[in-house]
Amino acid sequence: MNAPLFGVDPLGPPVLALQEWPAQKAWSYSAVSSHSRCPLSVRFRKIDRYTEPKSEAMERGTRIHANLAHYIGSGDFPEDSMADAYAAWIPTLDALRAQGATPEHQLAFTKEWAMTEWFGSGAWLRVIFDAIAFDPVTQRVTVYEHKTGKSYPEHAQQMRLYCLAALRMFPQAHDARCVIHYIDKGPDRCPELVLQRSVLDDLTKEFLDFSQELLNDTIYPARPGPHCNWCAFKKSAGGPCAYG
Repeated sequence: MNAPLFGVDPLGPPVLALQEWPAQKAWSYSAVSSHSRCPLSVRFRKIDRYTEPKSEAMERGTRIHANLAHYIGSGDFPEDSMADAYAAWIPTLDALRAQGATPEHQLAFTKEWAMTEWFGSGAWLRVIFDAIAFDPVTQRVTVYEHKTGKSYPEHAQQMRLYCLAALRMFPQAHDARCVIHYIDKGPDRCPELVLQRSVLDDLTKEFLDFSQELLNDTIYPARPGPHCNWCAFKKSAGGPCAYG
């Protein structure tokens, strides 16, 4: 008798079908990035709703974002913010205030790129701008992204997406500019990108299928790799995953 294919005994118990889970209806750049590394981590966060333990680095990043947003909105830091850590950034933040920048601006689009409510039934893309400002004189919209830690090549694509969203948000804008503030590197190392409205169609095509792997997934398989080392759901940390 021939050996069963893939080690499955045809006379043994039936093979259980893979369990399906709800597909995601909306995406963000961070969700697509997380899904590309490990779909299972997205299921744990978005469907199972597991509380993700915060690492020291994550807690620090969250606090820095909150403090910078507070300063842009009010002109000062919270009393417990360790403002000395941001002293080098104060001129930059003051310039954002002078531009009338809005901190932590949430924006949602339908698949047809119409702006909609954040939790609207037709929401397809969600973005959060750490700060955004429109200059009616130059007709330029500028998005500012604050990041702690290292810079990565994929940040260039995130900048293009944010320029696309900004151009859609301000149809009167001639161009969009995205600036990344790497907080730990200092204000003298801020990459930026400027895109004209003439490339809007090309940008739209670039991101048309960008989220399809995430939005079409109903299985959310584990994808073990080096990222398991810092995953909050890993087995060695008592998490629900079988890996890490």
